[in-house]
Amino acid sequence: MRAWESGRSTPRGRNRETYTRLLAGLAEEAASVRQKEQGAPVLTVRPDRNSVAPEPSSFAQAPPPSPAPAPKPPP
Repeated sequence: MRAWESGRSTPRGRNRETYTRLLAGLAEEAASVRQKEQGAPVLTVRPDRNSVAPEPSSFAQAPPPSPAPAPKPPP
């Protein structure tokens, strides 16, 4: 899993399903902690058994940040 998290490989089959369930469980736990801290309702989304995580290559790249404007000269 470490190689997948660093982007060097992609788990398939049962490994992918197991890792998806692990991440969903961690997200649910974090959401319940936040809910207790904030007192607000939290919506938890759980993937069904037939869902498949998208391939990392299908995500769009963010555009590069625009350069900062040049400082104005003093009058």
